[in-house]
Amino acid sequence: MGSFGNAQAHALEMLLYLSEVLLKGIPEDRFARLPVAANQTIETNHPAFVFGHLSLYPARLEALARGGPALDVDASYLELFSASSTCVDDPDGSRYPARDAIIEQYTSGYRSLIVALREMDDEQASKANTDERWKERYPSIGDALAFIGPVHTGFHLGQVSAWRRAEGMPSAM
Repeated sequence: MGSFGNAQAHALEMLLYLSEVLLKGIPEDRFARLPVAANQTIETNHPAFVFGHLSLYPARLEALARGGPALDVDASYLELFSASSTCVDDPDGSRYPARDAIIEQYTSGYRSLIVALREMDDEQASKANTDERWKERYPSIGDALAFIGPVHTGFHLGQVSAWRRAEGMPSAM
């Protein structure tokens, strides 16, 4: 077990806790809705999109941490939530999966990644990143894990915090 993996795992555990806090009080019927203020729709990412998008990454990160091939990701999630997808309002709940399904995908993915990080040694983190999409921007496996794990996740959770305020909800903390 290495100190890098443990530090990353701890950060992701804290972000999972923050996720739970941010999700409290969000009703199912607003989970995939864009907020409206002063009769204007606010173009932002709603919680369904944020958590669906974030659920795409643990499988790739876990593969890097374990030094194995990328794990499969649900093709429908890739279509709906990839970085090139657009978040859209879903008033009748027909576009995005149900809240519980998205949150389960997100939570189980990060819990599995946390286990892999805790088992990873520091030598693995220092190896060259061979992921074709990421290796130029993140030269080592540790570089990819450090950014795509806690930094990317925290960035998108901030969107949920802002969405809550746009919805007229109180601070989650």
